[in-house]
Amino acid sequence: MNKSVLILVFIFCWQLSSAQTLSKTNVTDVKLRNTGAIVQGGQVKGYYNFYNLEKQDRKNNNYLLTVTDENLREINSVNIVRPNTYLLIEGVFNGDSFAFLFYDVRAKSLELISYDRTLKEAGKVNKEITNRFAGATYAYIAQGHEPMQAFLVAVPNKGFVYYGIKEESKSDYEIEFYDNTLKRVWVNYGPKDDFDYENAAEAFQNDQYVGSLVMKRTSIFSTDVDFELLVQNISDGKQVFRVPMATAKYKLSLADVSFDKEKQQFIVFGEYFNKDENVIKSKSQGFITVVLDMQGKVISEKVNAWKTDINKLVATKDKETFEDTDILFHEFIRTNDGQVFAIGEQYKKSGPPMAVKLNVYNMVIFQFDADFSIKKVHVFEKDKNPVALPPGMLVTSSKLLSYIAKSFGGFDFVFSQTSADNSTFVVTYINYDREKGEKGKNVLGSVIYTPEKVFTVDKLPLVRKSSSFFIYRAKEGYVLVNEYFPKEKRMDSRLEKLNY
Repeated sequence: MNKSVLILVFIFCWQLSSAQTLSKTNVTDVKLRNTGAIVQGGQVKGYYNFYNLEKQDRKNNNYLLTVTDENLREINSVNIVRPNTYLLIEGVFNGDSFAFLFYDVRAKSLELISYDRTLKEAGKVNKEITNRFAGATYAYIAQGHEPMQAFLVAVPNKGFVYYGIKEESKSDYEIEFYDNTLKRVWVNYGPKDDFDYENAAEAFQNDQYVGSLVMKRTSIFSTDVDFELLVQNISDGKQVFRVPMATAKYKLSLADVSFDKEKQQFIVFGEYFNKDENVIKSKSQGFITVVLDMQGKVISEKVNAWKTDINKLVATKDKETFEDTDILFHEFIRTNDGQVFAIGEQYKKSGPPMAVKLNVYNMVIFQFDADFSIKKVHVFEKDKNPVALPPGMLVTSSKLLSYIAKSFGGFDFVFSQTSADNSTFVVTYINYDREKGEKGKNVLGSVIYTPEKVFTVDKLPLVRKSSSFFIYRAKEGYVLVNEYFPKEKRMDSRLEKLNY
């Protein structure tokens, strides 16, 4: 190899390695939601970063919004001067445009801004938040908690769906669809009926339909909840159907909805309960798959019961833990061969009333065949993670406590990532490793479903020097690690290679 070729190889390797890191200075404050992955076709194509920089004046801050590619090469940036009470709530990319949802804590207002690929502003919408329940929701997020639902959803190449609360209602939903320039195409509100607290959340979306899960209550503190699936045309918001999440025999807790274009059917997957059970508080009877026609009528249903179908697949060494704990499900993955994987974590409530806590245990993955029959139960051991909860929580059900704990990052699950062809995936979690006689350390655990259709586990010690760090999904085979150094006012980002 001649000298010039060696130099070119060296330059290429240097560029490649240097592109795997990014550092920003004069960053005065950092939150988990200030960084997000730009996802297209299920793959990470880059990142957005919202930096809080030095003050512009007594009331305003300088903010920097940047976009990088998947290798952390900065593509573009834009400076924004806004009040020092300005927070990023959500950022999404639909393949053509970005949209960011901001909340001003002092003014109690939302600002929705869209940008094209070059970060040229394409549209803006301002919303004053006068509904006290909507205000309480955003204030809760401003305190550093994770929301239990997405407020802003990208519709591939078409626009964005916003989920909010109707201002003049008690707590009824509003669903708005905006195009890429943030021109409102249509809006749908919760109906005027006995259910004054009717909230909506994302269920699914494609180029034809928007599906929303509607939760109906008669009072804000009621745990007597009814769930319905609302499906609308993406073009005009016209209702296709709205049906209860129930069959003739069971109630359903929705986990995943998909649309079969060829058969013109909707496939609903989730947990099921007896008709007299409370979906919010009760332990499920197992998993159910329901097929709906274009009018929302149940065509078929298939159940996998805990007692008769699932528990017999649990390994002997794991049976005691299964009987003694509950499971919170985080995500559901469908691979290209039709199999479905339900990803969860085991947990158990413990402690006296004034010191109640949730103990988080192993990762679990339930594997279903293409015909939705349970095939295998996989358990991946990790250290117990005790999560402290506010006093008095012992009177609340374990399931409700798990939702509360998840909202402030109490569970170890971080994200999942599928391959480009949807044949494999990775489930990532953070484990606080407590080896006897050694100082505890954070370990990044990755459960990998390989091309050979088997699971393997990779553990990567997280080398950290900062006071705080955040983990995000990345391009295939990597994770993104952000570390913040408050004394230096510096944010460092790097891509860590997974060992598989």
